[in-house]
Formats: sequence, structure tokens, C-alpha cells
Amino acid sequence: MSSRYRRDGVLLAADWIDPATPAWPYTRPERSQEPTPPTPAGDHRWPRVLEALRRAGEQDGEQAAAWWAQYTVVGRSRGDVTAVAREVLAGIDAGDPAVLDGLPAFDVAGYDADRYRGQAPDDAPDWDDLSDADRASAIDAARDGFTTAVQDNVAARCAALLDDDIDTIG
Repeated sequence: MSSRYRRDGVLLAADWIDPATPAWPYTRPERSQEPTPPTPAGDHRWPRVLEALRRAGEQDGEQAAAWWAQYTVVGRSRGDVTAVAREVLAGIDAGDPAVLDGLPAFDVAGYDADRYRGQAPDDAPDWDDLSDADRASAIDAARDGFTTAVQDNVAARCAALLDDDIDTIG
């Protein structure tokens, strides 16, 4: 899910909490009037660059989920891991902030030119040549890939653990 929809969803939730006070401080243009963000210098490669950044974010997210699982529900974890797995799986399904905040998070502050160069294709525009909006799009692509992969992989590991637990009982 893109960052824009996450932000709008949070603001929509704030509107539901107190409908008398709008959470969104700006008037929203109609969907058909919403401008599409320009690509760097009209570059036809930009969508491909964003997809590569998203895939790189997914790889990082898969590694982070494996680390999380090692210390939370397998290997070095302590206590009743099936209860933790059930709680985490239910929290991910419900979008519970208490559970989601406990999962590995994307390091926005650590995303810079070096990380961009390491993740972008060779023919991608230079970080210094990107506008602020394009840099934000690049970071959003990597963050979206990371966050999706973390949630999907953690959920899969918790579900597998619960399936294994049921198999050993039955």
C-alpha cells in the first residue's frame, strides 16, 4: 500500500474520531483533477527505477522479517511463542498499531544517496539530479517494498508456526 493511502487512511480515521474537526488541512482536488507527479526530466526509465527500488526494499524487508522471527517466535525466543504468533498474526490482520510498531521499521533517516545508488539500476538518474518530490518517491518505493515484505513474511512465519503447532498436537 502506498504511503499516500496510509497517510490518507490515518487522516480519515482522525476524521471518524472527531468529525467536527477535519484532520486534512488542505482542500482535496477531485480525483480526475489530481496531477500526476512529473518524472525526472520526463525520463521514461523512472517507473522502472521505482520498481527496482521497491524490489530492493522487499529484499531488505525479507531479511528484517527473518531477523525478527529469529528473536521473537523461533530459535532464540523465550516463552509461549504460539501465543505471540497468534497475537502478531491477529494484529497484522487488524492493522493494530501496537503490533505493527513492534515489527521492523524502514529507516527513513538512513536513506541517502549511497543507499539509493546501491539499490537503483545502473542507468537510474543520479540522486543529486532528483527533485525533492522524486527523492520522496524513491524513498516511498523502497519503504513500501520493505513494509509490505516485513508484514507478509512475519505473517507467513507466524502462520507456519501455528500450523506446525497444530500438526504436533493432532
